[in-house]
Amino acid sequence: LTKHFEQYCKGATSLPPQEQKHCLEKFVASECFKLQLDQVRAQSLERLVINSFWSTTTNIG
Repeated sequence: LTKHFEQYCKGATSLPPQEQKHCLEKFVASECFKLQLDQVRAQSLERLVINSFWSTTTNIG
């Protein structure tokens, strides 16, 4: 995660504490956003699979 942070904020470790904090907040926000996006993708994929499963089983019955 530190490596990710350093890629996100080039030279962050040599910045003044206040700048580091600001950068870290932006980084955390973007990481959280990515995680939420992944969860949403997973849920919609799950729903898609379930829906297609139900439509095939109801067609057979």
